[in-house]
Amino acid sequence: MQLVIFFLMILTHTYADYPVLKAVLSEKGLRDVSQMTAVWIQNKLKSTEFPEVRGGVDIGIGTVNYAISNIQVVHCSMSGPSIEFEKGTVVSVKVSKLSFAIKGSWKTQFSIIHNGGSFDLAVYNININTLLGLGDEAGRLSITTISCCDDVGGVNIQFHGGAR
Repeated sequence: MQLVIFFLMILTHTYADYPVLKAVLSEKGLRDVSQMTAVWIQNKLKSTEFPEVRGGVDIGIGTVNYAISNIQVVHCSMSGPSIEFEKGTVVSVKVSKLSFAIKGSWKTQFSIIHNGGSFDLAVYNININTLLGLGDEAGRLSITTISCCDDVGGVNIQFHGGAR
């Protein structure tokens, strides 16, 4: 997505009253960017380093402290995202059937009771639809979000270990 925005931003950026080079954004160009975006999203998710998550939950008789660590994406798949022109200066960006699997470690502590193990988390069929408005403000490309919606098809989490 950042790559698309970068290309769109440089299309109208000039330092002269009469630019020598003009670019045309075509449907084929958007399809090519869509394919590159799919690979970029998958690589970015797999290489993302997630910070440790720590917190506590008050259960009335004390606080259960928890930590989730060593979080890493082990699988990521999607059907190709689509980037298409809509009416006027609107671009539709759709990511469909994005699914990924994450693994990590968990620990809990309640007073002198300690517990821990690993977990596997899978998120299925994430769909994201965004409409972007392209404009021209003082000779520079402007991009505004017209609408954005998402949907998560399902989540499955399994905890392993515990009862030490």
